[in-house]
Amino acid sequence: MDEKEYDENGKFEQDVALENFFNGDNEIVKYARICYGREDSTNKEGLIKTLITNGHTSVFEHSVFTFRIRCPIFVARQWMRHRMGSYTEKSLRYTKPEVLLN
Repeated sequence: MDEKEYDENGKFEQDVALENFFNGDNEIVKYARICYGREDSTNKEGLIKTLITNGHTSVFEHSVFTFRIRCPIFVARQWMRHRMGSYTEKSLRYTKPEVLLN
């Protein structure tokens, strides 16, 4: 992570980094073709656009993403409260807190 955590105006800079992902477009299209019963379709890009346009998003849930996020504590608590997935938080029991202000 970047050492700089606040911008020149003193606002907290949130950091988001994609750490890992599984299943790409091919897997999403494979599951969508099963749903629609059209396994012979070859227009992958068109199918994905149709899924998004029609709100058929369940096939996107087959993908898994892992992000590393640095954010204010109140944001993290809201994500935990309304989460749709798993999270792991840096423990202050086992690590030293980072100093964010001088």
